[in-house]
This record gives sequence, C-alpha cells and structure tokens, in this order.
Amino acid sequence: MHSDLPLLLNELRALRKGRATRHPSFPAKLGQQLRELCGVTDADSGAAARLKLTDRLRALLRDEADDTWPAVAAALALHPAADHRDLAARERWLAGQLHCHERTARRRVEQAFQVLAQKAAVSAAGDAVDRNVERWQVTAVRALLRLDGPTPEITEHRSIVMTGDGVDEIFCRFTVPRSTPVGVVHDLNLELLYGGNIRERAQPSPEHFIYFIQLPRRFDAGATHEYAVRLTLPPGQPMVPHYVMQPLVPVRAFDVNVRFHPEAVPPVVSRVDGVPPRMVDDEPAAENLLDVDRFAELHLAFRNLRQGYAYGLAWSHGREGPGHAT
Repeated sequence: MHSDLPLLLNELRALRKGRATRHPSFPAKLGQQLRELCGVTDADSGAAARLKLTDRLRALLRDEADDTWPAVAAALALHPAADHRDLAARERWLAGQLHCHERTARRRVEQAFQVLAQKAAVSAAGDAVDRNVERWQVTAVRALLRLDGPTPEITEHRSIVMTGDGVDEIFCRFTVPRSTPVGVVHDLNLELLYGGNIRERAQPSPEHFIYFIQLPRRFDAGATHEYAVRLTLPPGQPMVPHYVMQPLVPVRAFDVNVRFHPEAVPPVVSRVDGVPPRMVDDEPAAENLLDVDRFAELHLAFRNLRQGYAYGLAWSHGREGPGHAT
C-alpha cells in the first residue's frame, strides 16, 4: 500500500461527518486509502469494518499522546460511549473526557488526524521494507556521536546477520524529530562509508527517512556483514536533544561514544535505557544521570535491547544530535 497523506486526511474528515462509522452503510463511504490501510473489503459488514478500523487505527496510535486515540475514536464514533448521531455531540463528549472547551476538542481531533495520517504513511513505507526484515537483522551497533563541530554528526557501524537466503539489499530507517516550524527546511544527510551502496532514499513523512542499501554480493542465511553510515544535519538545522536507537527486532549490543564541545557541555546528561519512545524527553530519574569526563566525552553500553523500546542518551540543552534510528 502507498499512503497519500492529503488523500487520507480528506477521507478521515469526510468520514467523521454525521453518524460516521455508525451509519448503516458506512463501509460504502470508506475511501480507498482507509480501505487499504485497515483491510476493509466489500464483503465486510458494518460491524466487521468498524472493528477493523478500531484495531488498525488504535495500533497505529499506541505510542502517541494519551488524548490522540480518544480524539480519533470520538470523531469517527469508534468509541462505544461516543455513539452520537452527529459530530458536534461527539466533540462535546470528547471535551468532557479531556476537561477542555469544545473548540479545543475540535482542534485535538484535527491534530490527531494529522498524527494518524503521518503514522499511516510511515507504516505504508514500512510495508515495503518489513518484508525484508525476516531475511536479515541488526545484531550490534557501534556509534560515535560528535557534538563538538559545526554541525552534529553520527557515525554508526552496524553488524547484521542473514536469516534468509539470497539477501542482496537491506535498509536503514531514521527518525529526525522536528523542532522547527512547519515549512522550514528539515532534512537528513547520510553517507555510506563502506559495506554497500545507497540505491534509493525515501521520505514517507517529514520526520522519517529510509535508505535502501545494495550489498556487495548476495548473502545466504547465517552469513554476517558490516557496514557504516555517517549522518549529519544541514548547517543551522536544530534538533531535539537526544540520540536513541529503537530497534525493530531484538539487538544484542549498542555502544555509544559521545563527544561534546568542551565549552558547551550540557549541565544534565542522562541515560535512556529501554523506555517507550514518547518518554525519551521526560525528566530523567536521578539514577540515570551521567557524568561527562574531563575531555567532554562519555561512553554508554546497552545489551539485549528489546524491540520497540528506546536506548541511548538525552541532554538538557546544547548542540543537538540527528535524532534516533531503527
């Protein structure tokens, strides 16, 4: 599936009108984007289609803010308690749940739709690459994060093992959270240092970047390979102050060496050790605070990383790093 953000947003806005998913013939009102995203077919009843929408959309939003899913569920009448005949009534219900004004609830719905559309785009891009995940996986990553130069720079050495035969292409996926207004240039530069060749770059959403890498030869199951990439941000582009890895599959080892500018060492540096991605920027616990050495450097080591959790470091201010990787 290829998810088109504007089209999907238009379909969501159209669907929320009137009784939304509670309309007797609502499956016929579904646009192609929503049908493909949720796997709805012409044979599905209203109840079956509603269940598919609920399961798929809720799964896409499981790592988002707590009010994101309720906003979508209320707008589309997917929440059992928001089974009202018109959108205004459902937004009043949402306002009561969020303890806010109806206008605020209306904005929350639109914001939630924006988040959902971006998540769908990332998921759709992932469909093209996830088919290959079962044929290879990352086993270890060694990273050098340099924050002492004119622009943040990360070098990652990645070790992979093949779990299927005939593997001749892999991918890297990186997320660069935006800290600039929409419309301002937001990009990521990647250079492959060794171990392959970049065939194509995809950007399924403004914050997500995927690089397809051709390997030097075909590998069969059990073979290992190593490659390295260097990531930089365009000059002057700020970034949120953290660098984490969120693996798609369990990873054996992740080692990070960090070098801050000696005259710009942040007052608070903390270890991020297996937390949900949305908690990366939370206030750090005292036991996770780190000391930078006299050369403005530190080393972190993580072992047996769990799928879907974030590992790395965060700091309170200073030079920002390119973001996080999978």
